[in-house]
Amino acid sequence: MKPEEKFASKLLERHNLIPPYNLEELVSLYAEVGFLDFPLEADGISLGLKQSNKPRIYINSLRPEVRQRFTLAHELGHVIIPWHIGNIVSHTEVKGNEEETDSDSQINRNGDYEYRQIEGEANRFAAELLIPTSWLGEILKNVNIFNFEEVLLEVMQQSATSKDTTLIKVFNALPPGYVCAEIDGGKMVVNSFMSPSTQVYKLSLETDCTSEPYLIYKEKITFNLGSKNYILWNFENSIELPDELGNELWREILNTILEDTGLQSKRQNINAILPSLFQSIKEKSDSEIFSSIVHRYSEREDLKDFIQHPLSEQYIVKRLKELRLKYPRYLPSSRG
Repeated sequence: MKPEEKFASKLLERHNLIPPYNLEELVSLYAEVGFLDFPLEADGISLGLKQSNKPRIYINSLRPEVRQRFTLAHELGHVIIPWHIGNIVSHTEVKGNEEETDSDSQINRNGDYEYRQIEGEANRFAAELLIPTSWLGEILKNVNIFNFEEVLLEVMQQSATSKDTTLIKVFNALPPGYVCAEIDGGKMVVNSFMSPSTQVYKLSLETDCTSEPYLIYKEKITFNLGSKNYILWNFENSIELPDELGNELWREILNTILEDTGLQSKRQNINAILPSLFQSIKEKSDSEIFSSIVHRYSEREDLKDFIQHPLSEQYIVKRLKELRLKYPRYLPSSRG
């Protein structure tokens, strides 16, 4: 948890608050709050930060109610975070798995790195204030792919947060193995989310989901939140390691695969991927490494025929065994 998130957590603890609670009442303890029709493109303004006992906060009443609520929590972040000083004009927007800010400021009109940094900190403060990690963890204890939509709706209802803010917090708190894509009417990705340490690649914007982007997954569902459509995948983070079969060397198996698939021109790429990935994760168990290698090959559109070949697993297992013998000091204490 980052320092600004800890400030939000401690604030909730100090006042003994969990969602749902009266956010405006909380903010009013620390600042004078007003709601105004802004003549400029901004969500909120904080004035007199660290210069008076009660700074002033103004929220743009022309924004949607959910966005006003997030902005109110965001401006409270500016008040509470010790190094946020002076006057700040904020335009907050949250997308993907990152907080993005793009706005003008009385203290930084050029939107430089320092300003973007403090706005990101205020966004993270707001997200933690509205959706506390400890509270969310209790809700997510029994989450699975089939009750995922129901859990999301519960979090959104209790915290009164937007879909994107909720998805960001939820995916940061989920165990490895979850990927979600928001898609438009043509099944093109317009936003994506992935839980930490998930071994597959995160879908990039404008990925076409008309055809399946992942070769290997455990479960998959589609769901809707309002007018937005989503696809959710769940992956095994550790695929069971197959037994090594026969006496053929991995080079002989690879030759057979390349002849069957016509991928001789890809020999160098195929050979390079496995040892390179092994070197970066060799401290993990064999089953985790095997899983990572399989997913890495499946990411490559040009290597789909290779990874779908019935002998590809034996190629990976035999080569992994050879690498383990070559680097014995990295053998894990308990083999997966």
